[in-house]
Amino acid sequence: MPVKQFMDTIDVADLEFEYKGKWYYICPVDNGYSCGEAGKDDTIFKTKEDILDRFLIDGISFREVLPDINW
Repeated sequence: MPVKQFMDTIDVADLEFEYKGKWYYICPVDNGYSCGEAGKDDTIFKTKEDILDRFLIDGISFREVLPDINW
């Protein structure tokens, strides 16, 4: 999914995805976006840019992982 499509989609749908055998989610909530690995504590990010740059998956920013995710 290109970054533009992610930015357009995140406000209208919860996203669930698998990456390297683990499941993750990104969900809009009242104070931002809840992001995390399934079954673990979430992190709240205030903006979409924060998700792209600060949500880390296996130590890699979501922005870098995004092209490798099969939706």
